[in-house]
Amino acid sequence: MSTSTSAPTHVPCGVCGADQPVPVLFKDGYRIVRCTLCAHVYVNPRPSSAAISELYRDPGYFAGTWYLDYLGNEDNYRRTFRELFDLLARIDGLPRTGRFLDVGCAAGFLLAEARERGWQVEGVELSPTMAQHARTSLGLTVHEGRLEDVELASGRFDVVCFSDSLEHVEDPRAALAWAAELLRPRGALVVMTPNVDSLLARILGARWPHYTPTEHIHYFSPASLRRLALATGFEPAHAGSFGHCWSVGELLRQVPGARQAKELPGALSLLGSGLAQRLLARPVFLDVGDLLFVALRDGSGAG
Repeated sequence: MSTSTSAPTHVPCGVCGADQPVPVLFKDGYRIVRCTLCAHVYVNPRPSSAAISELYRDPGYFAGTWYLDYLGNEDNYRRTFRELFDLLARIDGLPRTGRFLDVGCAAGFLLAEARERGWQVEGVELSPTMAQHARTSLGLTVHEGRLEDVELASGRFDVVCFSDSLEHVEDPRAALAWAAELLRPRGALVVMTPNVDSLLARILGARWPHYTPTEHIHYFSPASLRRLALATGFEPAHAGSFGHCWSVGELLRQVPGARQAKELPGALSLLGSGLAQRLLARPVFLDVGDLLFVALRDGSGAG
């Protein structure tokens, strides 16, 4: 990879477009900044497009590099998504059936849960390994590639979802404009993302586990997502906290200072392999203030 394509790139704010950043903190060799105009937090300079794409095309990303064992924790992810659909069912104005697109769908667990509830589902995923799993193991329609590489018909979907994926996208404003184009009038945008304004993020500061600037390049708050939604033709309908069901093993990797503790499974094996495996796999549901944001496409198609 040449220096010209791999060097970090200086970028303006992904929400308002201003180029007036002030440093917030430094992490893993990257500077995390706050826009002085709209207060959005983002990585600047950020990894190159080539480096970002390579990160997700590495099979190790989902099996040890960032996730302990994404496929092995299917039950916990599906429990999380069942909770999500139960919550969405209580929000007024959202479609209850129709076509559902998950952007950054990984192995397709959210789509599988949506399909069980009667949705017609499709996904977009950059990781070849995860896209292949979704297609062959779960029988899902998943388009492999970047958002800008995927061709889908305008007005095709009733819901477009970014489940823990919008923080990875290089241009979130373009991503939501793309989503608005794909949605029918009054279709719904659903975003799940770490909340940089959460109490946990404020307490932990640089030790907040979601400050991972080689993968998370945007850090949203309810205010920044609202601004972004309004700018791309959406009417905000809901913003609130949402939890995740983790295995103990994955949860321990989120503890500040424990992400690189590769020796953890080995240490627990001293308890006996069977007991250690059961302990690491045990599900824990926690709401630590991560953000669930829902907006409806403007009926006029503005944006």
